[in-house]
Amino acid sequence: MLGLGATAGLVVLVVLSLTGVIGGGDTRRDAVATYIEQVNTTQRGLAIERDRVGKVYARARTNPRGLAGAVADLDRSAATLRRFDVRLRALEPPRDAAKLHRRLVALSTAEAVFAAEIARLGRYLPALTAERKAVGVAGVQLQRELAAKSKVTGRVAAQAAAFDRFAAAVAAAAKPLQRAPVPAALEPIRAEEVARTTDLSVSARRLAKALRQGRSADARTLVQRFGEAAAGSGNAVERKAVIAFDAQARRIDALRLGVARERARLDRVLR
Repeated sequence: MLGLGATAGLVVLVVLSLTGVIGGGDTRRDAVATYIEQVNTTQRGLAIERDRVGKVYARARTNPRGLAGAVADLDRSAATLRRFDVRLRALEPPRDAAKLHRRLVALSTAEAVFAAEIARLGRYLPALTAERKAVGVAGVQLQRELAAKSKVTGRVAAQAAAFDRFAAAVAAAAKPLQRAPVPAALEPIRAEEVARTTDLSVSARRLAKALRQGRSADARTLVQRFGEAAAGSGNAVERKAVIAFDAQARRIDALRLGVARERARLDRVLR
């Protein structure tokens, strides 16, 4: 497992190993030992939250849509990790532990952000699915209405009305997606999807207007534009989400290793 799964126990073990090494009357060693004990006290109980986030993320890598059911747990874990981050930042390390403190803060911040971003993903994917489903239903209804037989004198008006209804349905479908929380890495994808649905709605309304005004040449051009907007470019959201979060998880692994290296350096320097 990447990131938090690997980090969960190791940060605790790194800190405890320092507590075991430092001590015995040396002022510098004792000062670092006191700081480490403060970190230990501050982070008690976090292993469960880290483990929860790590397990949810591992499942999400194979089934991102399953995140929706874990959002409440992720919110709790993210809140706990944020509290630890705030408390850790408030600690005042001795000069010898300043670098360790910076690395621990960077790690705790990354963990809190990671948990919060996964929770956002759990909210965003259902909103995206609902939006695309609603647009698909509107598209099917439009095709049915355009294919329906009607009197020649009323056919154009009926088609124009069908495009107007489609435009309204698509615009309504896009609103929840525009309000949905989204991970920072996927904001460009949401912007792309919102732009697509906006283009669909605008193209449909312009097409309806061209039909009513008898502008057949414009209507043909708008039909092509409408078809391009309806096709979209495709963006494989789930795959892009996994790639983005894997990158964050690798960064957490790198930060964890940085903490371990600084611990080893302190062990050598303060013997």
